[in-house]
Amino acid sequence: MQLFSKTNYNLAVYADGSVRGTRDDNDLHSLLEVITAGIPGHVRIQGILTKLFVAMDGRGRLYGEPNMSEEGTVFIESFQGSYNTYLSRKFSHLGWYLGIKKSGKFKKGSKTTYRQKAVLFLPRRSKFAFENAYNM
Repeated sequence: MQLFSKTNYNLAVYADGSVRGTRDDNDLHSLLEVITAGIPGHVRIQGILTKLFVAMDGRGRLYGEPNMSEEGTVFIESFQGSYNTYLSRKFSHLGWYLGIKKSGKFKKGSKTTYRQKAVLFLPRRSKFAFENAYNM
């Protein structure tokens, strides 16, 4: 699947550990798997190509984390109308969300609120991944 931001970017996880937006619907780095973290509504987001998990550090920056058990990799998924939001469980007391700015860069958790466009995501099936499944 892909997580398409209301700022018109797909969330992508790159091999160098960076997490940012891409406008290319066929970018393999934007193919993600949302995995349950054991508690209903708690998820981990993993890049399929890189096997890295989206994580948030103490400064509110997003990065690719190889260790699934790292606390910063868990997000609380909630629904706002047609969109999903992802609140960092580790920093939920601060209200830090996963977000992509209009420039395509990640938005620091400390600069996010649940009403911003940057934190609203549409989960969608990737047309590219769907076509490749049929060609196998």
